[in-house]
Amino acid sequence: MSVSSSDHGKWPSDETDATDATSVGSMTGTVIYPSNPHTMTLREAPGSMWQHELEFLGSRAPIHTTTITASHDLVKKWNESAASIIKILNHYQGQWVGVELVERYQVISNSYPTCLITLSKMEQLSQAHLLKIGQLVSQVTNGVYVEITEGHVFRTGDFLTSEAKLKLPYKRAPIMGSSISVSEIDHASGTFGGYLELFNADVVKTCGLSCHHVLFPIAPADLTLADLRPYAKSLHENITICSPAIYDHNRSLNIDQEDIDHATKEKDTLLKQLEHLGAEAPRQTSQAIQRADTRIATKVQRIHDASVDRNIGEVFFSSGYKLDGEAQCQLDYGLIEMYPARVGTNEIPNDENSFKVTYIAKIPLEGGKVRKFGRTTDITEGYINPVDSFIRFKGTAFEMVSKEKMIYGIAGKPFTLAGDSGAWVVDVFGGLIGMVWGGFTSHEGSFLTPISLITEDITKQTGSSLFLPLPSDRQDFTGDLTYYGTGLGACGVTSTDADNIVSISHFLFDSQQTGSDPNLNPLCGLQIRAERFDEQVNAMRSVDVTVVDRCTGCAPTDLDVSPGVFSQLADPAKGRVTVTWAWLSPVPTTASR
Repeated sequence: MSVSSSDHGKWPSDETDATDATSVGSMTGTVIYPSNPHTMTLREAPGSMWQHELEFLGSRAPIHTTTITASHDLVKKWNESAASIIKILNHYQGQWVGVELVERYQVISNSYPTCLITLSKMEQLSQAHLLKIGQLVSQVTNGVYVEITEGHVFRTGDFLTSEAKLKLPYKRAPIMGSSISVSEIDHASGTFGGYLELFNADVVKTCGLSCHHVLFPIAPADLTLADLRPYAKSLHENITICSPAIYDHNRSLNIDQEDIDHATKEKDTLLKQLEHLGAEAPRQTSQAIQRADTRIATKVQRIHDASVDRNIGEVFFSSGYKLDGEAQCQLDYGLIEMYPARVGTNEIPNDENSFKVTYIAKIPLEGGKVRKFGRTTDITEGYINPVDSFIRFKGTAFEMVSKEKMIYGIAGKPFTLAGDSGAWVVDVFGGLIGMVWGGFTSHEGSFLTPISLITEDITKQTGSSLFLPLPSDRQDFTGDLTYYGTGLGACGVTSTDADNIVSISHFLFDSQQTGSDPNLNPLCGLQIRAERFDEQVNAMRSVDVTVVDRCTGCAPTDLDVSPGVFSQLADPAKGRVTVTWAWLSPVPTTASR
């Protein structure tokens, strides 16, 4: 059913005679049409954490959100359907902030396709109008469940309700996921995404990337039109950024000092007992005093280690709040010009298996799996919804309606929480695909801006070419080395078996393709140094090679070289060996969408 808000005469009656109250499921602050399928209680939920709490067992098990199945009939026509839904909401003057197509579940094996509508205030609409909206939207969406709930859009650096996990001594160069804030502000914090290099003429700036609202923290209700404008360092005073954030730093110091005070009081009590009992005091008393001394010394050392200069750089450019002209998604990014001594590498720390962010990749299709490392939630994994979510973000004197990529955490776990704004999102191979900036308060979804849109806007606004320090800073990568029959390659160059040439992984090659002609791929002609230890000569051997082709059977860090190159590094009879390699020239980050 197609509904037009411009012709009120075609709208069905606002009376709810098309349904009765028993066909509409409701929960506190939520209406579900035509009925509520989420009836499982905590007692019935498998593995419920509440099963030992008898008073809670009759309560409803929580409802979670995940991606819509890519093959669902509504996916291909979602944009058109969403436009009709927004017209319905506007007709009833529903102050909507989100329209999404998702699956909702209590147990993942029983998930239900749902049009999830978020209103800023449900009380502004009568129950009759809420039910009518549910009925009309259900018709537009071919009968999927319609859930109307209350919430708002928030940017994940707006509110500090979660603590960062700080390790001392502080790292001199912030790592991906580090806590950052403006040096003079102690009420907001965000995430250091990672490093980019900006080239303008012969000048190279290494910048950190995070969100605009992390560098300019203003509550959404206080935003004005002036706050939408971009910021450029050359036109304003310097804004210094520190890591860890002031809020997190001070919180850590306060906790350490509280521990010192507690241990000191405990020690004083034990000393009095020791003085009173003398030789009759149990040996455990002296041991407890020693443990208190150790605790005090440890915390004093932590406070000493934290007494360092934490400033990492100054804001170079920031986007303000705006929409990308083509994708119609929000751009919310900021660049920090790093102090030279504070520059690190793009590596996601992981106690079990750290990995480097090596190249920019396309958004995975059909609900691809991704991960991120943030200030608050560390490493989390999730899936990208195959359809866009429509959101409305309001300030005091403006509103922005946009289409956003959404990521939903796995097994009901949130992908981000407060303080994770600016976290980089990577695919399963370590390719950078985007940055998170916020979400809905009503459920666990997170907004993702594709990195290609961010880098394109940075180039447009600053006139700089962009490069990813990894692998262009000669960081080493390891993969398989093979050889192939040469000839005409994807770069339009005809090579021979004796030439020092390489075919790189299609993952890398395609991530940089900006048009239909592979001959113009910016990776064509770039130099790579490949090296390995040759057991035959008991020495390291290396060869510089030129990119001329695209390898469809290669993993992201594999190299396929000419027979001549392979023979310089290994015995051709082996066919496949391990190789270490690095780029000898910068790798552009401009990636096709």
